Amino acid sequence: MLETLGAVRSSAILGPRFFNFVHLTLFFLGVPSLANFLLLNQRCRAALGWYAAAFLCIVFGFLLVLVHVTVSESLYGIE
Repeated sequence: MLETLGAVRSSAILGPRFFNFVHLTLFFLGVPSLANFLLLNQRCRAALGWYAAAFLCIVFGFLLVLVHVTVSESLYGIE
């Protein structure tokens, strides 16, 4: 929804409180859920080591921070 409509229009459609709740929930729970998927899944754990899973989580966390900063700047402006 962020990609197709943008942050301002998505917030207007969903409502600012619900949009912020969903956005922050995905921001804080995104990396732990990826780590759980990579390390608790038997096939992924056999294919990936701990170092590869940690690297993927770091990259995903960095991307989530970039998305969070972009959304907050488009909603509230640069401060």
